[in-house]
Parts: sequence; structure tokens; C-alpha cells
Amino acid sequence: MSNVAGEKFNNGPTCKGVSFSEPNAPFDLSHIEVENRYPAGRNDWSVFEDERFVQVYVIEGTGSLLKKDSGSVELESGKSYKIEGGTRYAWKSSGGRALRFIMGVSPPFGDGKGYKVEVEQ
Repeated sequence: MSNVAGEKFNNGPTCKGVSFSEPNAPFDLSHIEVENRYPAGRNDWSVFEDERFVQVYVIEGTGSLLKKDSGSVELESGKSYKIEGGTRYAWKSSGGRALRFIMGVSPPFGDGKGYKVEVEQ
């Protein structure tokens, strides 16, 4: 077994984390912290355009997984949630605290394909 060094990332003022990706690994694993909403714009949405497997495990805080076309899911620490490919979604923390979670994605979204943030004007 070897230690995987994390690489810090910052997706703007409301989302930051550490990615633990290894070259040629079949998945990406990240520790993510969201304060308020990410993507930050009220009409902005994240989306995996292909059929990637995305699962999150909430480690601290509460909040919502907002889904553009189907309402929202309340998130609780100690529980795991799946995001279906093609779902337009955003994270929102609640209670004045950051929402912290582990996110696994397969195949890795570090390949630069399949993931984007849609910004509606």
C-alpha cells in the first residue's frame, strides 16, 4: 500500500477541497467543502454529461443536493448519496456551517471530459 498525496483545489469562493487522484486509477476521490451554494449563482448547475458513477458520503454538516429538474434531497452527515449522470445539480450548505463530504467519481472526471458548470444568464 502507498500513500496518495492530495492536491488542493479551489472552485471559487464557495467550494474547495483536496483531490486524491492517481494516474491511471479507475476513479477520482475528493474531500470537498461547500459553504453556501456551489455553483454560487442561483441559476448555475453542475452536470456530468455522461454516465459516470458519482457517490458522495457526507462527513460533516447538513444541506441539500439541489436538482434543477426534480427538487432537492436533504443531506445528513453519516449518509451516502448517488448522483445520476445527466443530473443538473448544486450543493447548498445549511445551518451556517460548511457541508463537508467525500466524493467518488468513476471514470475519473480529472480526464477533463464529461463535467461542466452551466451558467445561466
